Amino acid sequence: MVRSDTGFSRYEYNELILGEYIDIKDYLSVIDQCSKIAENVYSEKRLADNKGIAGYKKLLSIISFGMMASFLVLIYLAIMKENLEYEYSAYGLLISSLVIFTSLTLYESLRNSKNSVF
Repeated sequence: MVRSDTGFSRYEYNELILGEYIDIKDYLSVIDQCSKIAENVYSEKRLADNKGIAGYKKLLSIISFGMMASFLVLIYLAIMKENLEYEYSAYGLLISSLVIFTSLTLYESLRNSKNSVF
């Protein structure tokens, strides 16, 4: 069964224009095949949309956000107390947070490419 809402019209065959190139039976067959392909692609897209975000990605994002918030607190304390240890700790948290964030971003950007190493 081919859906009728795939964007391919079965009723647009024009005998004057298409008659010498393709007959109505072949035209409908092509439309049916295109509709099946569109349905499969749509189905795969819906499955990917419903799959959601993996748990480890959520966890790493929360950890990275927490590190960034901790950086802000520590850098504020370092300025107020003029403490170098707080400052160095704050920069360590900032760098760690950026490494996690950059790693997740690169992984998501490169994982679907044809020549991906992931």
